[in-house]
Amino acid sequence: DEINGCQAVALPTLDIKPGTCPNRVNTRGRGVIPIALASTSDIAAVDVDLTTLAISRTDGVGGVVQPSLTPPGPHVVLADVTAPFAVEECACQVLSADGIVDVLMMFRLPDLINQLELDQVDSGTVVELVVAGQTLDGASFTATDCVQVMQPGRQEASKSARGPGRP
Repeated sequence: DEINGCQAVALPTLDIKPGTCPNRVNTRGRGVIPIALASTSDIAAVDVDLTTLAISRTDGVGGVVQPSLTPPGPHVVLADVTAPFAVEECACQVLSADGIVDVLMMFRLPDLINQLELDQVDSGTVVELVVAGQTLDGASFTATDCVQVMQPGRQEASKSARGPGRP
């Protein structure tokens, strides 16, 4: 923007469970869930301050969860696992590695379920999540993707947590 001195920045994109779609989360699940922050031309994985990363729900329900950066893990690593994409939020797209290093975060599934209150929504509900963070030079960014909550033994929802008209 020549008038205001602003410039557009290609924000990183979020890929929950890289290589799969839809991103189903079983509320009785254990273990970890991989969540990748795909590098873009403007924000590279090596420029992200890993200590600032946190995930929450876009609707404000629940708390915030940070990936573990200390032993015993799971840890945040830099690895090429996905590619940035420019499609409608939460649209299903399975991408593979693109030769550019991404931030791969591993979150303990029980922590996400409890802190983000995913066990409080109907089975089949689509919930949009957001990762917020900063670059090493202090620029803030966010990136979103969705999970489909699966509640074994509960009926599927006919609506999503994202509101009317959204997938």
